[in-house]
This record gives sequence, C-alpha cells and structure tokens, in this order.
Amino acid sequence: MSDDRWIRVTEGLAEADRGVELEDRGCSLAVTMLGVDRAAVTITLGSTTGRTSGSDETARSLDEQQYLVGDGPAIACRTSDWPIMIDDVTGSVEDCPGFSEVAGALGVSAAFSFPLRVGAGRVGTLTGYRDRPGPLTDGQYADGLVLASVLTTLLLARMSEAVEVPLDGPDPALDAQATVQRAAGMVSEQLGLSIVDALVLLRSHAFAHGTTVRDVADQVLDRSLDLGGQEES
Repeated sequence: MSDDRWIRVTEGLAEADRGVELEDRGCSLAVTMLGVDRAAVTITLGSTTGRTSGSDETARSLDEQQYLVGDGPAIACRTSDWPIMIDDVTGSVEDCPGFSEVAGALGVSAAFSFPLRVGAGRVGTLTGYRDRPGPLTDGQYADGLVLASVLTTLLLARMSEAVEVPLDGPDPALDAQATVQRAAGMVSEQLGLSIVDALVLLRSHAFAHGTTVRDVADQVLDRSLDLGGQEES
C-alpha cells in the first residue's frame, strides 16, 4: 500500500469535524472512502460490547441488532483476523438469518465489516452498509484496511494514554499516526508482511529498545533503521 493512502486517511480524519468523537469521525470518513451509504463503529472489550457510533440511526441500529440476534458481519468480524464482506444480503440468509432479516427490513443490501485490531489488541469493528448489492472495489477495500488500522491505533492510544484530540490547530496524535502508518507501509513492502504484522514489529522493536513507536517510525523513514537486518547506522 502506498504512503498516499495512509496520508489520505489521516488527513481525512484531521479534516473531519473535531467537535465529535473519534468513532463518529471514522464513520463519516468510511462513508466517503468506502462508497457506502452509512457506517458504524462498535467498541468491544473482551466479551463486553460498548458504545455503538454511527453515521445515522440506521447504521447504529444495524450494529446493535447484530448483537441482539447473534449473527452478522460485525459479529463474525469481531473475532476474525480478516474483514467480512457481504456483497448481497439476500445471499447470506443461511449464514446470517437474523442479520439478513433486519438488514432487509431496513433496505440494506450489502455490508462490509473491518476488525479494529493490532496484534492481540482488539477494540471492535468498523462496518459500512450500502443500499445496493455488489462488492467494494480493490481501492475501497484497501482504504477500509487502512482506516481500520488508523482508528485502532488512535482508539488504543486513547484508552491507554487518555490522548485528547484538540478541537483546533494541528493534531499531534494524527501527525504521529501518519508517521507510524507510513513506516508500517514501508516495512510491509520491504519484508513482505501484512500491515498488521508490520505495526506489531514496529511496536515490538520500540518496546525491546526502550523507545517510542514514533521514534522507531522516524528511523525507518529516514532509513537509519533496517528492521529486516535489525541494523542501525
């Protein structure tokens, strides 16, 4: 994945309305980038389901109803390492009967759920809903992966460090995230790793050397650190 995609996602989050929660900003960006009609983010910690945010009431209801009926893409995605794509809800009746009924009643024909996870860290799901059947394009799918990764890292940072996003001026959290995501993209291409594994490698190196992930990312980008050979100049 190119640096441009990471930059576009982080800039998109930075340009969103800063007066709303991060999850809501992510939902709004998902609608634009995935070409869907609505989107929702549900936070989950272990077996506990937290707050559901959505771009509209239908999106929130679709996520919430999945946990009530016990099936659907968000449910499946919650414990999955991979996104769950339902191109046509009418074709998922056998696998997701409860969700198919709810989605059909609300006029939703397709759903695309991305796990919010980095390594062992799982914080929930990001799901886009569309009123017509059909798959995401390759570009939209890639955008979804990057958006989910950025949201996951920011949500984990907020949970562990109480990072506050300022309402105006430069956003240091997003600036740091852009740097980390660009470095992850470079490591991913150099070592043939998934983006998730590249992020885990950056964090593991930072922990082992008693430094920050941002510092490791800076070293990767200026090529003073080769995580493949583990050599520093």
